Amino acid sequence: MARQHRPVEVTESVDDLLLNIIDDTLKHVFKEAGTNVIYGYLGNKCHLNRDEIAEKPEVFSTGLKNLLGSGELLIEGVGARFPRVLRDDELAGQSR
Repeated sequence: MARQHRPVEVTESVDDLLLNIIDDTLKHVFKEAGTNVIYGYLGNKCHLNRDEIAEKPEVFSTGLKNLLGSGELLIEGVGARFPRVLRDDELAGQSR
């Protein structure tokens, strides 16, 4: 019997997926209030709205670096490798 392939339904765009990972990572590290401060800074100082991050990743990266200094590398590393795995106590141990 021939195997039938069903089309895969895509429910989330790549841009939406990226924004969700960024949101999850920022909220994991900075909690809700800190994440709002970061998005506020990016909007006010970098003229970058949250919805534009996927279209302008270089602006996001530069803005994050300007705001956080060398701590931006930790955030980018966490988002790239462990967006939903590390617990707060594990992150606290890394920053020491």
